[in-house]
Amino acid sequence: MCGRLRRFDDDLEVAKEMPQTSRLVANFERIMATMTTSFNHAPGMSQFVLVENRDGLIEPRLMRWGLSRSWSKPHHHKPSNARAETIEDLPTFRGLLASRRCLVPTSGYYEWQKQGSRRVPYYIRLIDDPISLLAGIYDAWLNQSGEIEASYSLITTTPAESIAHIHDRMPVIIQPQNVDMWLSRSVRDLMLIRPLLSPYPTDKLEFWPVSGRVNDVRNNDAELIKPVPEVRQASLLEIS
Repeated sequence: MCGRLRRFDDDLEVAKEMPQTSRLVANFERIMATMTTSFNHAPGMSQFVLVENRDGLIEPRLMRWGLSRSWSKPHHHKPSNARAETIEDLPTFRGLLASRRCLVPTSGYYEWQKQGSRRVPYYIRLIDDPISLLAGIYDAWLNQSGEIEASYSLITTTPAESIAHIHDRMPVIIQPQNVDMWLSRSVRDLMLIRPLLSPYPTDKLEFWPVSGRVNDVRNNDAELIKPVPEVRQASLLEIS
């Protein structure tokens, strides 16, 4: 799963590092205006994600992290993640992979490694690219008050080999050359989309353990992503 995200340090970083596809450039100023900093973005919170509009331009839209469909019952579970292997089968996600794909810009994400009874948080990011574009699916509909309800789930896949010891899932990261295809409303052939749901190249990721302060969503500062000494789990031989 993917449980927390870190968003950008500042607009300059985003401007310099976000992949410059032709359609991103066409609407870049509007996209830039929506980017804000957060070191502990959690499910249930809202942020701007990137979608293709009806005019073929990529634009930011404010959405809540945790997918809700128009037919969902009140107070139902709002999944923050969708497994790539079952995304086409589960009713909650059905139809969205073909028609409503989005990208979630982030600087990195947190994952928790089980060490006995402990869960140790790690910060994971791309080595050479400060901006990661995470694959998502979304839905948007009018509620009974006439307001737009827009929400999304991140898509997860099996982990890259270099981080498999931390967790058995990772978010799908869309590579720059695939951004236009991923966001295109006209591309509905899942034979073209499924190959994009693979793990990111293992040699392109870096990670380190971070403070348990990230467990509390009220903590939101740069200290959260700083490395802390790694605590090695004791072996059974050492315990005995």
